[in-house]
Amino acid sequence: MSRATRLALASAASVAAVALTATAAHAWTGGSVSASLSQPLTVSLAGATCTTSNLTGSLAAGGGLTISTATVSGCTALGSSVTVTPENLPWSGTLTNGGGTATFSGFQLRAKQLFVNCLYGGTITGVNTGSSPVTVTFTDAPVNKISGSGICPSVAEVSGQYTFTGPGL
Repeated sequence: MSRATRLALASAASVAAVALTATAAHAWTGGSVSASLSQPLTVSLAGATCTTSNLTGSLAAGGGLTISTATVSGCTALGSSVTVTPENLPWSGTLTNGGGTATFSGFQLRAKQLFVNCLYGGTITGVNTGSSPVTVTFTDAPVNKISGSGICPSVAEVSGQYTFTGPGL
């Protein structure tokens, strides 16, 4: 075997090893995950801003996400308390391995302030970055009105950022 052939084979093997290593570095094992807010959660209905939210669930090795519990608290709008309650759990969704698109399907939030009680839901789409931890950012993700009085707008928008951690990543 000529020196040029050996050099070419060694280079090809090195490139293949790097490609396999890069792929393995972003592979998720699947398992439990949890998430907490790393930026406030806002709901355009009454301009509600929430300071605390936690999610728990599981992530499949292929990126399939199940959110089994969700809490939201510390919500205010115009100086008044707002109750924001996640509903319709579990939510399904996806995280793109190594970064890309994140979705929460079946997502629902109920917002209550004084006499206004509105339920919104749908699929929200955002962006995820990182592999462990994973940061998911939703910016003005629209959700449609499911129920509520006539004072509830037909569409609300949800923004926020969650940081996912856990052995499933």
